[in-house]
Amino acid sequence: MSGKPGTWIESGLFSRYAEEDLDRWRVLIGGSVEHVDRRWGIGRVEAVRWATSGHGVAPYVRVRVRYPDHGAVIYRAASFHVHHRSVTIPETVRGVIRACYESPCTEERREELLRRHTRGLREAEDRRRLEHADRLRRRAIERKEAGD
Repeated sequence: MSGKPGTWIESGLFSRYAEEDLDRWRVLIGGSVEHVDRRWGIGRVEAVRWATSGHGVAPYVRVRVRYPDHGAVIYRAASFHVHHRSVTIPETVRGVIRACYESPCTEERREELLRRHTRGLREAEDRRRLEHADRLRRRAIERKEAGD
């Protein structure tokens, strides 16, 4: 079960980058993850969403991973790195992590880089959703016209 191509990095470093930001966690969707217990093997991230445990509980990011022999498992983002050794990420994200955490970088510079990067991720997700809605709208019009 392999995911989309990407660069492998240590999951703790990824978690440090992603924090509790949904847009940053979404870069894992379709990617591969290596569980700390080798019996679980390599899984693929299927979804990343907000979740809550109930009334009065702050929402949190949850990550759904499917393993070849164990099925789907849901993790809280805050503990994701405890269960996974490494993850694959797009090379563009690797560059941001390198600039923010593996090179000399002031806190102010890191915040600026992450803010711009996250804005770009959010805009890309918004475009993806608008394009999807447009495709659905066109399909509905085509069906209606075919039925007339």
